Amino acid sequence: MSELFDESELPETEGFVAGCSSSFKKDLLKNLEEKLAAISNERACFEELLTTAGLEFPGDLDLIELHKK
Repeated sequence: MSELFDESELPETEGFVAGCSSSFKKDLLKNLEEKLAAISNERACFEELLTTAGLEFPGDLDLIELHKK
């Protein structure tokens, strides 16, 4: 946040609540970190499966399309 404004001077907008508690912020950040870790883990598992499938079925058009996504 810019040092030009105090939180109390900022209007409330979607996704931002002026003056929210620090414990709420900590909980929110913790939740975001947990979700990011879960997404990262899922992506790694997906990429591993895609690699295995590519080795088992080289040139398969369905796998090539999935890999493009």
